[in-house]
Amino acid sequence: MKKLIKGTLCAGIISLGLSANVEAALISGSGLIYDTDLDITWLADANYAFNSGYVDTITTNFDDGRMTWAQADTWVSQLDFAGSIDWRLPTASAPSTDSCTFSSDFNGITTYAYGCTNSEMGHLFHELGGTVDIVANTSMFDENIFSDLQHWNYWSGTTTGIGCDPAYPNVGCVWDFDFKNSVTYNYTVGANFYALAVHEGDIGNLAAVPVPPAVWLFGSGLIGLIGVSRRKLY
Repeated sequence: MKKLIKGTLCAGIISLGLSANVEAALISGSGLIYDTDLDITWLADANYAFNSGYVDTITTNFDDGRMTWAQADTWVSQLDFAGSIDWRLPTASAPSTDSCTFSSDFNGITTYAYGCTNSEMGHLFHELGGTVDIVANTSMFDENIFSDLQHWNYWSGTTTGIGCDPAYPNVGCVWDFDFKNSVTYNYTVGANFYALAVHEGDIGNLAAVPVPPAVWLFGSGLIGLIGVSRRKLY
């Protein structure tokens, strides 16, 4: 009987631990998504600029939320959501061999790379369970935690200098991330991409959300099992 109880308890503790690990990375609520790994909060509406009507007031070549980098940077710097300001575009780092599966250079300048996790959006893609088929140029990921997440390029806030496009050698460039195929691109600032808003810290206090009811029920079951075992043993 003792062995059975110990086995059950161990299995329960392991199950709880696994559940905590799986669910701990991204916590959502009140239109926000908190990443416990990076200690940043995402705006859950992945096309909020368009859905809030902001892009209707600026000059753009598209009517679906895509903007130039300057427009995206201006939008996010002016954003006030649920009383929180100081939003920004996600950061990115230059692709590296230990964080990407493949990269391509042009005249010594990295132009794109697959599967990079050393950017906030690349990390997010990984946390969403993203997988990539380089041959088919497609990806799969669980996007349900966000709303209106586009399978297209999103701007980062990290500039890379000039010269990433030989056709525009004197134009500034920025890293961006394409959720369609998990590619990090080095693009000129005049392109038109979407914008994700991110904020430092847990601004929604989401990490303090009570343990889910299912976990409480499981814990109660363990307590009951311990009580039964004590009655039988004594």
